[in-house]
Amino acid sequence: MELKQYNFVRGDKLFSSEKMSVCLVNWNYGQISEFMHYHDFHELVYVRSGSGIHITEEGRCPIHRGDVFLIKPYSPHTYEELKNLELANFIYRHDSLEPQLLDLRESAGYRSFFESEPVKPGRLRSCSRAVLSNEQLQRTEEIILQILREEELRQEGWMCMVAALFLQFAGIVCRACPASRREENDRSLKFRRILNYLDEHSGRTIRLDTLAADFGLSKSSLLRMFREMLGTSPIDHLLNLRLEKGARRLRDGSESIIEIAVGCGFGDGNYFSKMFRRKFGVSPRDYRKRFIAAESMQNLHKQFAFPFDR
Repeated sequence: MELKQYNFVRGDKLFSSEKMSVCLVNWNYGQISEFMHYHDFHELVYVRSGSGIHITEEGRCPIHRGDVFLIKPYSPHTYEELKNLELANFIYRHDSLEPQLLDLRESAGYRSFFESEPVKPGRLRSCSRAVLSNEQLQRTEEIILQILREEELRQEGWMCMVAALFLQFAGIVCRACPASRREENDRSLKFRRILNYLDEHSGRTIRLDTLAADFGLSKSSLLRMFREMLGTSPIDHLLNLRLEKGARRLRDGSESIIEIAVGCGFGDGNYFSKMFRRKFGVSPRDYRKRFIAAESMQNLHKQFAFPFDR
């Protein structure tokens, strides 16, 4: 198919120096869709938050937090049906980075995700996809913040540091990507997507029937999947997520107990306190007091220990 009907983005307009091999563009779409476009560079896209539909000439694919997909040169695409979609776009020069990949190029994940048949300008190309685990999500967010800081400060060697951080992210993606499209890998990907969905929407009311249907499962299949993968039920997993987030908010802020309870998906502050005590052995109020006291002691220790530790 001819590409002249779409908007074209030139890679040399995005790199501030010819020496750069990677740049990061963090884009918050919110609810605004964009025009179909294509470009002459490789783009590794990570969904930081929100959801939407990624549209290519080959079809429509829902995207959610934790999804990673590769858009290669001359691949028309756009996004629609956006719900607070935020993307981290890793734009890179493949020829510059390839010699630095070392043994990563030999991995099954790399071959599955990054390699495909050559494409000529004017032809269409499909996108590779992976879904990150919660641990991989956390490390990816750390990498993004480090890259943004390097690009902002531009200290000596910053372009090298950005490239090295991108290679770390590429390694994470390769480990998250299945080596084949076998049924067991598809099932594992679907389960990770469900976990990511629950983590992102843990503060909302979630019905098992609706959750199962949204991911193409029956309720009994969903329950069996959680038993086999985690040894627990979706409800117990969701409860644990809400309690962990509640504990974090108790440590990090000054919100009231009821505000935290409601924000974490507990309609009743008393129920939140009851479940919290069952998991952590103390009430939310005592948990916060103990954390503040422990933090004060730690700061006091640092204050006196610092001169001797230098």
